[in-house]
Amino acid sequence: MKGVARANRKKGNRIITTRIEHPSVLECFKYLENEGFSPVYLNVDSNGLVNMDEVRNKVDDKTILFSFILVNNETGVIQNAEEIIREVRLKNPKTIIHIDAVQAYGKIPINLSRLDADLMSVSSHKIHGPKGCGALYIKKNTHIIPILHGGGQENKYRSGTENLPAIYGFAKAAEIIHEKMTDNRNRIREIRNAILHGLREEFEENFYVNSPENGYEGILNIAFPRVKAQVLMHHLETKNIIVSVGSACSSRKNIQSHVLTAMNLPKERVEGAIRLSFSGMNTVDEALCFVHAVKEIIPVIRY
Repeated sequence: MKGVARANRKKGNRIITTRIEHPSVLECFKYLENEGFSPVYLNVDSNGLVNMDEVRNKVDDKTILFSFILVNNETGVIQNAEEIIREVRLKNPKTIIHIDAVQAYGKIPINLSRLDADLMSVSSHKIHGPKGCGALYIKKNTHIIPILHGGGQENKYRSGTENLPAIYGFAKAAEIIHEKMTDNRNRIREIRNAILHGLREEFEENFYVNSPENGYEGILNIAFPRVKAQVLMHHLETKNIIVSVGSACSSRKNIQSHVLTAMNLPKERVEGAIRLSFSGMNTVDEALCFVHAVKEIIPVIRY
């Protein structure tokens, strides 16, 4: 995003994203604001879907970059990428569109020829590959200035000796995850359903689901009335059940989720929210273990 903004500065200074992006995107936008760019943050509805009227109203002839997350890392909401991109193209065909597909890649089908995006970023660790390795799809003729300089590796986009073991590991993980995508998603759906069924059986409707029903099944954001998320998380840790509060990257920070806040959810649903994530490597038995643990913990910690 820094490379795109700097490369296209002469065409305009407006850069647009949403209020529910991952911190890696939001912090880039804050940094670019210090360089004279004008960031715009789009609102979302209570399900976390981008406000399409704002897309139409905010994109103008000075908009050089539009970035959005395909699958939200905290709630699992899946944006209507085709509609977003179509509206951006109608308002300004020259706007460079970036998709953050880190949470989507290998988990839901992605057809780049239909999406017509200019850039798409993915990461190895989200598909069980080596940490510290990612990939960027760049559409032909997309103008980017590199932010790392040196030997000109990777077509001069990112200088520095390549980490070949990580790259190979990423490629192998991508091969495996796409072969198993359908099976993984079916298993993940069973795990999610087992958790929700178990919670409803135990708590009836006395808990909140902050994730949309038609989102990505592998992320489930829930909250319990009169329960602090940090307290619940630490009690679960004692039973070797690991969840996060907000983004997994910020689970140790005692801060409220900017994603749930942007969705305008009631305070209780934000303060009590924990994030569960699971893959095809998890089991229904583990899901039931979580439900049993919550059943024991909630009465003890409820204020």
